[in-house]
Amino acid sequence: MQKIVHASPEDTRNRGWVRKAAALALLPGFALGLSFGCSKVDNSTAAGPAITLFSPTTADGSSGTLVTVTGTGFTGATGVSVCGVAVPSGSSFPNNNVISDTMLTFNLPPVTASGPVTVTGPSGTGTSDPVFFIVAPRITTLLPASGTTGTPVTITGNGLLGVTSVTFDGVAGTNLALVSAAQLTVDAPAVGVTGPVTVDVNVAGATSAASSFTYNNPIP
Repeated sequence: MQKIVHASPEDTRNRGWVRKAAALALLPGFALGLSFGCSKVDNSTAAGPAITLFSPTTADGSSGTLVTVTGTGFTGATGVSVCGVAVPSGSSFPNNNVISDTMLTFNLPPVTASGPVTVTGPSGTGTSDPVFFIVAPRITTLLPASGTTGTPVTITGNGLLGVTSVTFDGVAGTNLALVSAAQLTVDAPAVGVTGPVTVDVNVAGATSAASSFTYNNPIP
């Protein structure tokens, strides 16, 4: 006799996120993947805020992206977080961001992994079922594209916020400095070879598609 196993609501939601991620990965601009790493912990309470949807639903991790959330129970909201990273409180939040009981806005905090949006109010907490997707890092240009050991390289692209290392042929570059979510600088390390090598940008939970840098070091 075949045993019928009923999926829990949490399992159903998790599968839904996977399907959404797979669908997004097929769209132009998402071919390089999404940055995961934030497990969903549903802290929702029965009397707390309820999140219906938010827009936009994706970003490259650029701190400051304006997000609009709709739902119910937002009056008196005291906090918002994405993937557990809190939106800093200040003169603009929460005082000027709660538009009504059914709408609020916030500026995306510096988050490097995809995860749910959570709203905290005086009566409890609401966690979104949809996930806010953070696009995986992408390199668009390296300038210069060639040089010697120690050459300062400027990398531009998307989703560079939270970069942990830039590797040249597997060797971490030196003097790494993040300029913005779209640009960083790094010095080419000694790799012991002459010619083209692969360059990867690594952030928490994701790695960019490889780019190339050519070493013009003198042959010993």
